[in-house]
Amino acid sequence: MYAHPEIHSHLARQRQVDLVRRPRGAQRAPQASLELGPLVEAAKAGDRQAWELLVTHFTPKLRSVIRGYRLGEADVDDIVQETWTAALAHIDRIRVPEAFGGWLLVTARRASLRVIERSRREVVASDEHLPNDVTERTPDSALLEDEDRIAVNTAVERLPERQSTIVRALLLDPGTSYADLAETLRIPIGSIGPTRERALSRLRRELAPI
Repeated sequence: MYAHPEIHSHLARQRQVDLVRRPRGAQRAPQASLELGPLVEAAKAGDRQAWELLVTHFTPKLRSVIRGYRLGEADVDDIVQETWTAALAHIDRIRVPEAFGGWLLVTARRASLRVIERSRREVVASDEHLPNDVTERTPDSALLEDEDRIAVNTAVERLPERQSTIVRALLLDPGTSYADLAETLRIPIGSIGPTRERALSRLRRELAPI
């Protein structure tokens, strides 16, 4: 898997520190709190030290979350690396620096679920005797759906007032006609379509997958 050289270097150093300082089964000492806002902004500007601090601070939590999916250490390493590579490529999309940690965790969870789904498909393809009533909805996928729903609601709240109002009305009742919506919201019917398209275009940008 490709990784940016600097991210790979930071992760390698962090992995060495983790192996040397933390014996098997030992508790990790609490990390000092960071001033996340300035640090993320510095990382956006390409500050190497800021990146190293972020990697050092968040990697243990990422590993803990990924291990919760009962993946092997090789998969854990790959997903951590993939998550930080995505962060390097997309950190400029994070408008609220304090949300950086949550963004990392969601990214790692999505990558973990992709690994699990890929493994499941490989098993199904290799064993035609598996039961046919396997459900695709798991507690992990349900959690991800909840997180996505929260992300959508948050993005809608950031829309301009008229765009937000129209989007919410259409989400609540997708079958609502423009005529009924114009009468309910007391706005010109001709403005609904263009306003809706501007809102959806903005939502697509903010919620674009990594």
